[in-house]
Amino acid sequence: MKKILIVEDEESLRESLKLILEESKFEVETAGDGKEAIEQLRKQRYDVVILDNNLPFIQGEDLLGFIKMQSFDTQIILMSGSFDNDTVEQAKIKGVSLVVEKPFDYKIITQYLDFE
Repeated sequence: MKKILIVEDEESLRESLKLILEESKFEVETAGDGKEAIEQLRKQRYDVVILDNNLPFIQGEDLLGFIKMQSFDTQIILMSGSFDNDTVEQAKIKGVSLVVEKPFDYKIITQYLDFE
């Protein structure tokens, strides 16, 4: 069973995504900001981190290196309300597996995770 960390400051999106992924039989934990995410990443290894790019305290982009240092093979899904081409390319260079622009259909993430 894949262990997933959702890092999202918008509570309704974070909780909705958590419920959907738990229904798909994933083990899911959440963090509401970058500081909380770092605390959890120090204690636990995750197969997948679903990461909002725009977070309080520490931006999602800035967490990418930390996540990869903790576990190089952790897959990262980066979410944001808006991306420019440069941000998407830089994210992929830094090891992001999937970039998703909000709002999105939850099936994009569940289908991606089911095929991994």
